[in-house]
Amino acid sequence: WSELITEALKGRAIWQYAQGEVDEPEDKDQLQIWTQNNAIASGIIKGTLTESQLGHVMGIDKASVVWNTLKTIHQSDGTARVRSLLGDFMRYRLVTTIDDGASTLTRIQNEIGNLKETSKPSEDMKIEALLASLGPEYEFIVAGIDVSDSTKFEDVVAKLRKAEARLKGQGQGQEQNQARLTTTTSKKKKG
Repeated sequence: WSELITEALKGRAIWQYAQGEVDEPEDKDQLQIWTQNNAIASGIIKGTLTESQLGHVMGIDKASVVWNTLKTIHQSDGTARVRSLLGDFMRYRLVTTIDDGASTLTRIQNEIGNLKETSKPSEDMKIEALLASLGPEYEFIVAGIDVSDSTKFEDVVAKLRKAEARLKGQGQGQEQNQARLTTTTSKKKKG
């Protein structure tokens, strides 16, 4: 949750309000600017929350108090969440496309890193998790990757995308051949 909110707040140059780095001024004109920026920061934070999360911060106006409240809640169950995410990472199985698998593993890896940097899986672990998630139809490419010098996740994903495209092409060719065979067989039976 914090990564998306942090980027939105930094993009509007109001991150300091969530961090409590901008004190509420005494001057009336400055107070109006502070109040507006604080309200924007608080609104951005609250706008990204689920109903259950929002219940923890309803009625809190100061962006830094909202942020710290949520931070405390999320950090208190951080260890359990890290363990759960690590389990998801290690047990990951590809069910859609290579791109979806790569994105999912990267998201999980980053979420673990945000919660506990020392537990963040390495790029090598992410490569192994992706390769282990593949079905038997990818054995030929996995063997090729194992003996290659590909050490970057992006390079491995690019090779897997090519293999995926080839496999889809073969699958479509087989379907067309099967349809032709079925048509030919039924014509012979009629004739």
